[in-house]
Amino acid sequence: ATQESRVMRMGVSRSRARVAASVAVVAFIAASASVSGASALNVTSLEETLSHSPERWTYWSNTQLTEFVQGMERGSPDRCKAYTIGESAMGQSLWVLSVTKVPGVIKPGRPEMSLEGVPAFLYVGNMHGDEPLGRQLMFYLAEELCAGAAEEPAVDRILSSGVVHLLFSLNPDGFDLKTRGNANGVDLNRNFPDAIKRKGNLTLLGTEEPESEAIARYAAQLGTTLVGATLLHEGALVVNYPMDGAVSGSKVRREANPSVDDALFRYLAQRYIDVQPELQRNPEFPTGKVQGSMWYPVSGQIVYHLFSLLCWIYLPLS
Repeated sequence: ATQESRVMRMGVSRSRARVAASVAVVAFIAASASVSGASALNVTSLEETLSHSPERWTYWSNTQLTEFVQGMERGSPDRCKAYTIGESAMGQSLWVLSVTKVPGVIKPGRPEMSLEGVPAFLYVGNMHGDEPLGRQLMFYLAEELCAGAAEEPAVDRILSSGVVHLLFSLNPDGFDLKTRGNANGVDLNRNFPDAIKRKGNLTLLGTEEPESEAIARYAAQLGTTLVGATLLHEGALVVNYPMDGAVSGSKVRREANPSVDDALFRYLAQRYIDVQPELQRNPEFPTGKVQGSMWYPVSGQIVYHLFSLLCWIYLPLS
């Protein structure tokens, strides 16, 4: 089947179905780690990694982000690889930290990684500049992945069978400016080709923002190794899963538009909800989850562009 027909059907490939269990495990481990609290985090590792350790429970600057990812690689060069996937509108680096214990994937001292055949999961934070919580939580998750695997059997199990990619801030300019959009005032999560409006054609138009182009290019480079991803948002306590656009094109009327992966998405969402008490007692979303177009329909989101490559789910955190 062509990419267009796959996207229009919102279908799932056999290869992606085979690795669905890996996605579920990663999502579950992330959820378990997030409720373990500050006592489970390796607080002292930061002092060893950063020359000027920032105050722990504050939002760290883009300069501190750069120092952190480079320090993580220095501290665990056989497990952690820091690199950029492009630049923002203002020329700031879009940093990724990849973590794995699979032999041969990361080669210390060499820029490339050997990812073929190794399943991977991608976390994306700070797509909206004024939603920094996900980016900050990823610092703590990175510490656990880079320094805590020997102490956490569950983390060790994940890293021994796959790769976790952490894209801390897709919108570092918006973070500095304290704005939802990037430096050009564009909402990056409305800046992608829309599968419904363009009848399945996901080709970039060349008018996308540099941040949008960077993550699209990065996902394409990862290719079939990337089996799942989550975007860490703020704004509500709910797990939002595809699809987000109304088939009719309406921007105001709520209407169901589930993907054929709907059962998998609901399963992943529930695994996360099961270990998150806050999501279990939210009167706005009693079940803790919502299919996007039944919340509010939008177009041009990243989920449409990447859905043909992987399983994608949103985690609004606050």
